[in-house]
Amino acid sequence: MYGFGILIGIIVLFFLSTKFSVVEPLISYVIYIVSILVFLIVTSIISYSKLKANDFPDTYIKSYLLSTSLRFIGLVIFFALIEY
Repeated sequence: MYGFGILIGIIVLFFLSTKFSVVEPLISYVIYIVSILVFLIVTSIISYSKLKANDFPDTYIKSYLLSTSLRFIGLVIFFALIEY
């Protein structure tokens, strides 16, 4: 329920950190990447447990896990290709 607010908070903190030079930009960028990836992993674990608790079909859960894995891999590749 609070996931979107947390995500917006991470993004706002990143931009504020880079705008006001609270820490070095590279350190801020690494913290941003780690925060986004941790957020993605935590929300995926919570969603998986809710799907299991509500007795969703195994095929649906497998497709959810596959799509989540592809999304995670896509973000890792995206962040790896950005030259900072």
